Amino acid sequence: MEKLEYHYAINQMKYGKGFYQLIFLLFVLFLVGCASSRQPSFEEQMKGAPDWVRRTPSQPGFFQGVGTATKSGNSDFREQAQNNALNELANSISVNVSSESVLNSFQLDASFSEMYRRESRISSARLLEGYELVDTWENQNQFWVYYRLSQSKYNQIREERLERAKSESLAKFREAQQLQERSNFADAFRSYVQAFDAIGDFLGENITYSDRGVESPYGVHLSQAFADLIRAIEIKFPDAGMSYRWGSQSEPIQINVRVIDEKGSPLSNIPIITRVSWMPGTTLDYQSDRSGNVRIRANAINSRRREEEVSCRLDINRMLRSSNSGEIVRRVVQQLNTENYVYPIRVEAPSFYFSIDRQYRRPELALHTVENELSRLLTSENFNTVGEVRQSDYRLRLVLQNPRENQSNGRFSFQSDVELIVENAKGAQIYRQQERGLSGVSNSKSQAEEEFVNVLIARLRIGLFPNMVKAVF
Repeated sequence: MEKLEYHYAINQMKYGKGFYQLIFLLFVLFLVGCASSRQPSFEEQMKGAPDWVRRTPSQPGFFQGVGTATKSGNSDFREQAQNNALNELANSISVNVSSESVLNSFQLDASFSEMYRRESRISSARLLEGYELVDTWENQNQFWVYYRLSQSKYNQIREERLERAKSESLAKFREAQQLQERSNFADAFRSYVQAFDAIGDFLGENITYSDRGVESPYGVHLSQAFADLIRAIEIKFPDAGMSYRWGSQSEPIQINVRVIDEKGSPLSNIPIITRVSWMPGTTLDYQSDRSGNVRIRANAINSRRREEEVSCRLDINRMLRSSNSGEIVRRVVQQLNTENYVYPIRVEAPSFYFSIDRQYRRPELALHTVENELSRLLTSENFNTVGEVRQSDYRLRLVLQNPRENQSNGRFSFQSDVELIVENAKGAQIYRQQERGLSGVSNSKSQAEEEFVNVLIARLRIGLFPNMVKAVF
């Protein structure tokens, strides 16, 4: 006992009373930390939760919506839970597509109808009215919200919104018809789109309206009138087609077309999209002027095909962009078929007259094989050959210059410079290429000249002629 008292006295002197208090505090904190580290079970978290938290509520005559959000690190958990509840409330409102709706009058596929249902639910969540807050509940980790909406009240509000939307749509529909009567199709198009936008939340429903005392499906009537407007826009080419001789025309192609309605009246501010077959991947955008005219300009044709074409159609997408329409309406209108107007172009290959000019006369030099080769090369590129200069678009001249013969050690050689010249129909030189010192070597003079002809033909095939075609055409 005396020893314990002695050690206690020594420790008090060494550490002081505060040391033991610190040790005791750390021990208590350790015990608390161990207790707090244990995660509560689901049942413990849900202790005291109302039935609507534990299971989806079901109440006749009401649409229900329950939403939750996690609190941890989320300062907007209340707003998030409210939005989730409203989304669930909107999802509980079924969206059906009527057989006499706008969507079915456009004969859209099932995937589009499903997309419409999805977008309609999102739109319904934004436009919900008349819902009431039933209850809220929270625990340490989560916040819950419960909304409900009376089905009778919803139907009443929906009918009121539908009547307002239909009234606004009908006004735009009549405006579009008046504009169409005045051949103002660009503004009529915008008014039709606005008529669709006005009933955008009801495109899947059977909307009726009274015309001279007779109830008719409004969506079908509006769709038909809009499709008639699109079909009434015509693109008229100046004639049935044109001929073009490629290679002989270096200026751009120019075609003047007119945009008119079914009465032949010019239509202004109508965008059209143009494609030309010899410029794959390229589209040309135009808009008709006040007189309905469009001047199409395209690169000169360098195609070897015998038939090309210019095609034009109404640019629905550009008209929609200027109308500021909603996504659903844009997708609906884009399904409209627009006619593709085609202007055929018959492509004729240019004609060549060719000749071989030489500064010497040697009947032994058999140049007829060179002539045959020139004819074959021209034909292989789809060029026409003619027998008279005045019938040709181009004159091709193969000129042999500075002939040289030599004999050494029993071997004979024949050399000549060669020049390929192309002139147009007016006689102007448009291409010139020279090869110097082409030669043939053999054991006799005739064989040397024959070898020279073979070398000349080879140079025509792999150099002179391909280079000319690439440079001129």
